[in-house]
Amino acid sequence: LIFLAARWFTADVRVGRWTDPDGGRIRDALAVGVGAAAWVRRAIGSDEGRPLFGWALVYWLGDLISLGAALLAFRENPGPIALTVAYTTGYLAQSVPIPLIATGGVDAATTFTLTMVGVPLEAALLGVVTHRIFAFWLPIGPGLWSAVSLTRRARRGEGLIGSPAPSL
Repeated sequence: LIFLAARWFTADVRVGRWTDPDGGRIRDALAVGVGAAAWVRRAIGSDEGRPLFGWALVYWLGDLISLGAALLAFRENPGPIALTVAYTTGYLAQSVPIPLIATGGVDAATTFTLTMVGVPLEAALLGVVTHRIFAFWLPIGPGLWSAVSLTRRARRGEGLIGSPAPSL
């Protein structure tokens, strides 16, 4: 049902209406999701967009390795299969529509699933919190700096190397 709804929302005849800037607050909020989903739909079908999925895989593998390293810091090594199952289940639990769980819900679910694969609760909780600090909170500073500096460069008309300046 989700794929059918996504296909309906991202059909070429509807994307323009959903992403119309004069639609009000609710339509503006929906426009971000519809625009992103429409972009992914186009990227899947193009040769230029497909490498992005490889880079997404690199991201997820790096995130999984980060969680494994955080657990190793507390002398726990559930093994690659158990770690992958716990990590994936934690993220899948996030998709359950429970209000206000956001990132904390993923962390709680990942902690719980790590205990289900044999990691003691204390080590699972410390490992997940450590992973969250290194994989989420620490990169915020450089990410904000990059966003601000790239926006300033774009406003000055400077593009990235080999590309035209983006329009803002």
